[in-house]
Amino acid sequence: WSGGTISPDGIHVAGSFQELAGFGGNWLPDATPMTPTGPGNIYSVTVSIPHGTYQYKFINGNQWQIGGVQFSEQNIAANCNQVSVNRIATIVSDTTLAFCYDYCLADCSTLINSTDDKESSNLELMPNPAGDFVMLRNPDNLQAPLVFDCLGRVYNLATQRTDFDMWRIDISNLPHGRYLVRAGEDRAWLAVCR
Repeated sequence: WSGGTISPDGIHVAGSFQELAGFGGNWLPDATPMTPTGPGNIYSVTVSIPHGTYQYKFINGNQWQIGGVQFSEQNIAANCNQVSVNRIATIVSDTTLAFCYDYCLADCSTLINSTDDKESSNLELMPNPAGDFVMLRNPDNLQAPLVFDCLGRVYNLATQRTDFDMWRIDISNLPHGRYLVRAGEDRAWLAVCR
């Protein structure tokens, strides 16, 4: 949790998954409490839901409004999600989702097993956002690039070195979303638009 002072009512998550998970209805701000786990302000909850696409958001506390003022819910910034102010997850198998409050879906360092969530200034992705392919320029690192999704899964994509410091990455089979492109310790975020 990085969203400031934690409410005495705790951290909750609400969304379109709750009724299917047995919480009595959807978008109930007090129905799905998260439990503090591990060091620091890390919270978790485990739910069983069928495959599908769900919207959700985190809540500092257990109600949407306090004293008529709406401040406890976390809306996603416009540059993170073009569809809505909610987080969106598509579940196709047993999945663990990990996120940082007030960050875009894949901006949290825990998602990429890194100690720094800032992108490297050494990598250049063109075009970005991209659809079918992206060119990667990396003058400081000659390693082949790897592409990760927000859960840290590596995609085995066709890459081709086109010049001393240039790589062409075929992203035509990647779903819409944000991905981390890494070459050695250098990294940059890629938006794939469909």
